[in-house]
Amino acid sequence: AIVWRGTPDEGAEGTRAVNKRITAELGGCTPYIIFPGEWTNEQLDYMARQIVAGKVHNSGHNCLAAEVVVTSRTWRQREQFLNRLEHHFNTTAQRVPYYPGSFEKYKAFKRAAARANLKELGKVGVEGAVPWILVENLDPKDVDGTEHWCGVMQEVALDLPDDDLNDFARSAVEFANERCAGQLSCSVWASQEVQTKLGAAWEKDVILGLRYGSISVNTCILPAFGFSRLGWGAYPGNGLDNIGSGNAMIHNSLRFDHLQKSVLYCPLPVFPPAIWLHDIKNGENIARLAAKYFANPSIGALAKLAVANLRA
Repeated sequence: AIVWRGTPDEGAEGTRAVNKRITAELGGCTPYIIFPGEWTNEQLDYMARQIVAGKVHNSGHNCLAAEVVVTSRTWRQREQFLNRLEHHFNTTAQRVPYYPGSFEKYKAFKRAAARANLKELGKVGVEGAVPWILVENLDPKDVDGTEHWCGVMQEVALDLPDDDLNDFARSAVEFANERCAGQLSCSVWASQEVQTKLGAAWEKDVILGLRYGSISVNTCILPAFGFSRLGWGAYPGNGLDNIGSGNAMIHNSLRFDHLQKSVLYCPLPVFPPAIWLHDIKNGENIARLAAKYFANPSIGALAKLAVANLRA
């Protein structure tokens, strides 16, 4: 195991103690940016379900776990969206923070957020399980932008006049780049109408402006890791003395050189339900069939996976 202390040791003559090339893929504080706009009830519910899936897999012990949800305080449907977010946490069993040190991080976050709008959610789970924590309506300066590696989530509401899309794009991207630790992954939710209204700013200010190695649009970040053709790793630029989310890309089975980022677009909502959701009824069987398909792709393997997914 390598324990990263932040600054390489220097030798007696000022040289690095280790001259070997070291690469790493590390985690970060994954933001979920929700653009204001007109969403249907079905879309809002599916959005919330996906975001909860992005948190609860593996009890939140994931390098890509959802950490911060970014909204506009003046977004007309914000309360409705937060209600659906709470609903999907409440219908999910509480989990045990089993990873070494995660329970201590959970308790520390809970103490620090005690005066905020903290909600403890989830169905009572097995012995040792703890509630999911959701803290809402935070000011950007009050957000803890570290990677918590446990079952906690924050919602930050940006104060912007009249849901100006360009202002929101600039403010949300700046918040994600400057206030959220790391450069690994980010999820952006924007309707086709919003993307069209932004025009060139959608690509220039949002997709290109986000300094993240993996960006998912209208889905949680989980499938961006699962598709091996996409690169997975930190946005380029980190060094050994400032490692951030790492300094290398994995996956990238198409073998692109000097890959900066991968962007995955998904339709919203998806039918049948996405196989990475946490609450599908046939999940164990789907996982086995998906593993067989990705290991040895064929029409037959895909058909079996599709039939199982229809029963989700």
